[in-house]
Amino acid sequence: EIVGGEEGEEEEELGDEDLELEESGAAKAKAGEEEGKKKKKQEERKAELSAEERRKRQQQAAEELPYTFVMPQDAVGLHTLLAGHSRSNQRLILQRLRACYALALAAHHRQALEKLFALLLQRVHDLAPSPSGPG
Repeated sequence: EIVGGEEGEEEEELGDEDLELEESGAAKAKAGEEEGKKKKKQEERKAELSAEERRKRQQQAAEELPYTFVMPQDAVGLHTLLAGHSRSNQRLILQRLRACYALALAAHHRQALEKLFALLLQRVHDLAPSPSGPG
């Protein structure tokens, strides 16, 4: 009887283990489904953010300065080129203009750069405050 009783207890213990395994498997499956749903929601949010980010980047690109500029021919052209831009963007425009008309690219750019220098000197003169009186 003792031997038989021990065998019954072993079968009962094995049955409990099987039940626990089934329950843990179901719990894992449920957790996996919930995790899958969370990942799907995160991916949807990323897609929304990606679309929003794309719109933002497109707007920034539209506002971005071009890399090439046409050399202004007179003071009005220089004013038109620089008007409406911040000081940092004006500086960037002039840097890009100098790069577009670099002497290393073509020898005839020298005349264009000399003209730009003269226009910039004229602009400084025009923007400088006039003397208030005899000094």
